[in-house]
Amino acid sequence: MGSPHLTGTLDRAITGVRTLMGAAMEGAEPTDLRLAFDALRDQWWAAERDSRDDEAGSLRRFEDVAATIYGEAFWPAIKAVSEGRDPLEDLDRASEASRWILRAHTAFVSQHPEAMTLCFRRAANVVRDAEREPPAEA
Repeated sequence: MGSPHLTGTLDRAITGVRTLMGAAMEGAEPTDLRLAFDALRDQWWAAERDSRDDEAGSLRRFEDVAATIYGEAFWPAIKAVSEGRDPLEDLDRASEASRWILRAHTAFVSQHPEAMTLCFRRAANVVRDAEREPPAEA
């Protein structure tokens, strides 16, 4: 997703998710991963809050919203890996959210704010729906 048109918030979120997934795959403790994720999420949320006063079409606002949704989308997969569970369904949902974020970026670049908002809403709904589902039985 890296793009010369982005300011860095989204790239940092992607890097953070990759780092946490790598640590989970290497056997990091779930509690340690949760603490690291919470610290990253606090940064994304703070950036998103700070950008609320920006214009709806600003690059900073786009990235801060995208980073928050992206990070939240991948947390269930990171958690599943760290707990030794199959992350496939969680990765599928995270990938779906990522596709909606990519569509939002296309709409942003094309200056279609309504389409961008719709895509962000769809990505957020994927994350929200995953939070409501009970964990799969092993």
